[in-house]
Order: sequence, then structure tokens, then C-alpha cells
Amino acid sequence: MARAMDFTRLYDTRRKLFHIGEDVEKGRLSASYYDLLASESRILVFTAMRMGQISPESWRKMGRPTSGGALLSWSGTMFEYLMPDLLMRSMPRTLLGETDRKVVRVQMQYGAARKRPWGVSESGYCAFDMHLNYQYRAFGMREMSMGGVVSREVVAPYAGCLALQVFPRQAAENLEAMAEMGWKGECGLYEAVDYARIQPRIVKSWMSHHQGMSLCAICNALKNDALVQYYMNAPEARALSPLLNEKSAPRLRLRRVEQRPESLPPAERSPGRRRGRPESRAADLCLLGGARPLRRCSPGASWLTGERNCGPAGLAGTYCAAGTECRPGFAGKRGIGCF
Repeated sequence: MARAMDFTRLYDTRRKLFHIGEDVEKGRLSASYYDLLASESRILVFTAMRMGQISPESWRKMGRPTSGGALLSWSGTMFEYLMPDLLMRSMPRTLLGETDRKVVRVQMQYGAARKRPWGVSESGYCAFDMHLNYQYRAFGMREMSMGGVVSREVVAPYAGCLALQVFPRQAAENLEAMAEMGWKGECGLYEAVDYARIQPRIVKSWMSHHQGMSLCAICNALKNDALVQYYMNAPEARALSPLLNEKSAPRLRLRRVEQRPESLPPAERSPGRRRGRPESRAADLCLLGGARPLRRCSPGASWLTGERNCGPAGLAGTYCAAGTECRPGFAGKRGIGCF
């Protein structure tokens, strides 16, 4: 079914991003884009890449705003961070993996402080339209949100299920607490509980896509990531899997070192002149997805490459990585070089 879909209908070839949607009646695409790595668009972009419909460069076009070493999302919802993990796991000690852990910790801390179950995400809440249908909107954690002030007073059990992928024991205990508090009905745990009022109110409905995500998360928890293995075992997915292992951007630390006047060129010999030198621990990294790799371009000197050029990193050694060559005679060429 997925292979029969044409994802390029919503794809902007110039910006290399997906439009949010299309107004079919007016025949035009939305002016907004899926442009954050911490969002459901992560699985959309990855799937379109593995099907060969878009360029892998699209992965780098997704924004990576961070706070405290974790990615920010638009609304700070559990759905934005953890839904893609149902099919493509975020590994420990990676940008995505550490972001998932921080998101769930923030949720647990907020729930503990309020002495109630945790799991804030987009969901139905206790408000009605003229037909007495529950209203729906995004709820999230302000610490993880780029979209301004968001409410965090609605707890959705399906979001608690998604956390089984990150902290299984704590998530299971959280779900048990929900059931003991009467949050379940004929079809399982209800849509949400609204704490925005003095007396909490249960949103007595079930949304099919939230129930589906809950079942997928439980399946992965009980069957050793069965859905993840099925999705990622395809050769195309394995070829792209290094993109999921992107590391957090290092902080380049400079330290001052004294230079003896006689060791400097005559034009630079002045009392008290100092030069910064990057710490080797920060520079000795190969970043996936968001940055160019470290490369040695000439004997005795190493370089950090940019989009079209390179600059000295002040290290020695031999590195092998893909990117744009900057040695004489190799300008503008791509490939793998080892010097």
C-alpha cells in the first residue's frame, strides 16, 4: 500500500520539505511545511527516502533547534517525539535517543509534582461543539515547545503507552495507575482526562489512531520491537539507518595558549598576543545528517569541511569520510577520501 503512494505530490523540490497538506477545493498546497526533525514528519521523510521518491538531502533540511541537549518540537507533545519510534527506533547516546529520554523524564517529573499519572500530548478534551463532539487540540510540555505557551493539563493514556519504548517499567506502572483510577471502559483506556478544571473529567471516547498507536507500542514492548524490526529490515531502510544515529552537535571549546614571539611571523610579533586552539575532543567527531565530517586534507593538518569549503581544525591524524574534497585538484568532487 505504501509503495503505491506518491508522496511527491506534497513535496517542495526547491525547499526539499513536505507541505503540511493540500486544500483540495481550492487546488493549492498549504503555505506551511513539516520542517522539524522532532515531529511526525521524521517517519514521512524517512519512508519517502527509502522508496526513492525524494533525495536523502531532505533529512538535513529538517530543523534541529535544541535546548539542554534535546530537540524542541512545535507543541512539546509525546506524539511528536515518540510516534516515529513505533517503526524506527532511536538509539541510546544519539540526538534522537537522548531527546526521547529527556521528554519522558520531563513528563514523569511533572506528573509526580502534581501527584497524578503522566502523558501529555495532543488529544480530545472536555469541551464540545454544537453537535456535542469532544474538541481536539495539542497539549504539551512548555519546556520542549517552540510554539509558545501550551496547556499541559490534559493527560492522554495513549501517550503513556508510547513511553513504553523509552522507560518500559515506569510506563507500565503509569498505565496501571490510570486503570486503577477508573480511566478504562469497554474499549480500553479512555481518550484522556482533563485536569484543567477543579474536578478532573474523563473524556469518554476512543480515537482509532490513538488506539492503534497504543497497540503498536504494546506489541513492540512484548515482542522485542517486532514492528521496528519489520520496518527496518528492508535493505533500503538499513542503508539509511545511520541517519538515525546522528549525534548532538559538539560545543567547540577554545583555550588560550601562549605563543613565544620568536615562533611567530615577524608581522605578528606583539606582546601578549594569543591564539585560540580548538579542543581535540570536540573536533574529533563525524556528525551524521546535520554536519560535514572531519577530514585530513594535507600531511600534518586536519580540516573541518563546510558546504563548499574547509577550514583548519588543528589536529593531526588520518580520517576517512564522505563529503566534498578540498585538496588541490579535487575541488567540487564528492566521494570517500583517505589521506
